Amino acid sequence: MVKILALILLTVILAGCCSVPYEQGVPFQNEILAEQLRWNVANLYPSSFRTLHRGALTVDNKQFEMTGYLLVRQPGDIRLVTINDFGGVLFEIVSGKETAGRIIRNNTGISRRRLNVSLPRDIFAVYLKRPSPCAALVRHKGDVVALVGKLRDGSVEEFLFDENTRRLKGYVFSKNACCLYQVTFSDYKLIPDWPTSPLPTNISIKDYRSNYRLELNVLKLTPDRLEDNLFE
Repeated sequence: MVKILALILLTVILAGCCSVPYEQGVPFQNEILAEQLRWNVANLYPSSFRTLHRGALTVDNKQFEMTGYLLVRQPGDIRLVTINDFGGVLFEIVSGKETAGRIIRNNTGISRRRLNVSLPRDIFAVYLKRPSPCAALVRHKGDVVALVGKLRDGSVEEFLFDENTRRLKGYVFSKNACCLYQVTFSDYKLIPDWPTSPLPTNISIKDYRSNYRLELNVLKLTPDRLEDNLFE
């Protein structure tokens, strides 16, 4: 009986452990650098654009290969349509900063609630999220610096940058030194129709709280004036 109780206790303890520990950076002061990093995030993408992705989504133990057509307009309007390799629509979602997300079509078997929470969150984290004006600078290992903001519930969000190039490398959401959600940006290239500056063409998204992963390859990005009716 004692062994059984010990096994149950161990299971409970392990269930509460952090699967992906996250080491906090060392604070330092450099307001000029901080302002440049904020500007780099705010001006990385045009204010209104269309973009084409090739993606691989893993969610609820299901995997989907897809092509995504995405409309984005600052400060928070998005519309996403994804199709499979045979041309069939997998799902279509519209969401706005002032309105709740809405699933127009869903042919995946994934719960509507899961889609309506995860995908708008991912798009917002990749294209629309900005560091807080109060975010503080920290230094990580390997020439990585970050702008760190603490939220009311004790969670922390970080925008990570290459200290030498000042390019955005990632976004991390953590709590109690445990990484819960992470976006990684890599393979910066100049993209036709937006030659202003190189953009990250490989984007990896992981939600460590569940079996969720999204890998994106940006194929095209075109600035466009998007009307309100596209987000209705």
